[in-house]
Amino acid sequence: FGPVAPNFSVFDNWIHEPSYLTGMVAGSMTKSNMIGMVGGYAIPEVNRLMHAFMDGARAVNPDVKFLVNFIDSWYDPPKAKESAFAMMDAGADIMYAERF
Repeated sequence: FGPVAPNFSVFDNWIHEPSYLTGMVAGSMTKSNMIGMVGGYAIPEVNRLMHAFMDGARAVNPDVKFLVNFIDSWYDPPKAKESAFAMMDAGADIMYAERF
């Protein structure tokens, strides 16, 4: 996103920017080149965070791959945990949790 005019306000925040930065950290730290990602719902609001994270990881590590799952809930810790453990069992050594 570019600069905004002084008479313009944004309803949403730009949380995709820190998501990109955390992706850069994750991409540089992974040893297996496999990152797991747990999201709530596959909707644009969630997807932009997850895509920003993936873009950041790929910016520093073009070989990184992602395991992505949506738990279809805004809050379901047991389901999120089950999803995360399955990704770790599949080789993910770093996890990104958009939702708990």
